[in-house]
Amino acid sequence: MPEIDTKHAASEVWLRARGATALSGLDESQLSYWMPDNIVSTNTPVKPSEGNYKILLDAGGLYGLKWTPLVEVGHAAGKYVVSSLNLVDRIGIEPAADKLLLSLIRTELNGADPTTKPFRLLAAAGSPLKKALADCSIVTTPGLSGDGPVLVDASFGPLPSELREISRYLSGGGVVWLHGFTPDTIAKVATLFPFVPVLAIADATVLTAQRCSDDPWVDSLSSFDLSWAHIDTGYRGDYFSGAKPTAFIGRYELVTPRLTDAIRLTAPGFLIKVPVGKGAILMDTLGWTGALSTEAVKAMRVATSLARNLGGRIVLAPTKQYRYVTTDLSNVANRGYIDDIAGDGSGGWNDSGSNDMRYFLINQTGKNGGMDVPTPPFPTRPELAGRPFALVDPKTNGGKAVVVLRGYGHDVAAPQSVTGIAVDAKAAKLWLLQAAAWANPAPADPIAQYTIHYADGETRSIPVRAGIDVADWWSTALPSGAKVAWSGKNDIHSPVNVYVAEWTNPRPGIAIATIDVTAGSTPAQLIVLGITAGVELPSAQLSGVGR
Repeated sequence: MPEIDTKHAASEVWLRARGATALSGLDESQLSYWMPDNIVSTNTPVKPSEGNYKILLDAGGLYGLKWTPLVEVGHAAGKYVVSSLNLVDRIGIEPAADKLLLSLIRTELNGADPTTKPFRLLAAAGSPLKKALADCSIVTTPGLSGDGPVLVDASFGPLPSELREISRYLSGGGVVWLHGFTPDTIAKVATLFPFVPVLAIADATVLTAQRCSDDPWVDSLSSFDLSWAHIDTGYRGDYFSGAKPTAFIGRYELVTPRLTDAIRLTAPGFLIKVPVGKGAILMDTLGWTGALSTEAVKAMRVATSLARNLGGRIVLAPTKQYRYVTTDLSNVANRGYIDDIAGDGSGGWNDSGSNDMRYFLINQTGKNGGMDVPTPPFPTRPELAGRPFALVDPKTNGGKAVVVLRGYGHDVAAPQSVTGIAVDAKAAKLWLLQAAAWANPAPADPIAQYTIHYADGETRSIPVRAGIDVADWWSTALPSGAKVAWSGKNDIHSPVNVYVAEWTNPRPGIAIATIDVTAGSTPAQLIVLGITAGVELPSAQLSGVGR
């Protein structure tokens, strides 16, 4: 089920499945600024990217269109309808709420989930698409046996007999997904089209794509899901000035003889629907398979939404359970959360005075409006982004609570590296609670590195990539591969953020002895608040918090 954001409220929401029966007769103007307080949704779920779901409405906030106040979640032959819309308490007050609640009761709550089937996959052995589909929990069967939708990868060269079978399936109303084709490979499937397909090079200066159709094949998706770039949302000149790509969006577009020969689902045309007989082809030249490494949430949402909309089956693996082993940073912590004097080489956070983390989790100052107030105990065992961490209480550790590294030209009093963080445990995962300051390099540039020292003497490196594993603590741009663990403010700026990044250990059977963390050569400073290891448990066991 979608994660609920108890801090989110929305005054405006947008349609993402205009053909949904429950939304018929409603337009977006009726889904915003509801009487009497202008609020449409509270405690809004975060948009899912995994599983069998359909986003009917979405909503935005500081971090973009990240929330959904109305979403279907398929389960067995039925579905759940998850709504955070303020419906019941608006009865008789807001006409749109009256209409939508009645429509939901009549339609969504009485309807079965559409029948889905595994994709019949034609892809070469070792094709990256196979792994990408598995990572997205999209079910496939090899070859053309069965009656599910067909997915053909550019790595595969169909035989003439296979092309004839696919053509018959298309003419009879079938759906065919063509993925990753280029001008050099499009001839492999050219006979499936009602015209001679030509792929042209797209404008290389375009870093993102936009949804430009209400066709049900792109239900659940918004242009936000196709924005794979870091954009300065606070800049008031050219919005895309200085934008930096986080993933490659695509290179080729299908060119049709006439505009009526196809439906452009996105602009540029990296997703195009081509009617053939009673069926249709999805021409997919979008770079979502490569984007899974740097824009995992958005790319996975694109893949799973397309798969579901084409009638494909998605089956999530059982949720993994972990025994947690939390690390103790008290021996290596070199800064606190509060900094009284900027630039003095000591104190807290990144030595920027009251631009610090004095309000992280609690008000640590003992002051409120200039008056003395009791300071509650510092929470040393919080759960952040769904994972437990052991935090250091600065009051019991000489004022030190976090590890702060120097950046090039910034905070030179901070160390270049910190070594010997003890773990002494096997782990399938590590969760890194961290933030960065002055972190404005190109996305994917490493700003620091963790070095894992195993008990057998081998090592592995974990690069900390800007915009992926961490973002600047002042940023409103979400890192694509990490979660916001905590968001608040200080006396200078709002928001200030802390993030959690997840790392999969390639050697889970060997104990991790220690971890080092080393600054990079950029101006960015890495700040480490906690590290938690996860030991995977058999499904019959329950996870718990370790030391």
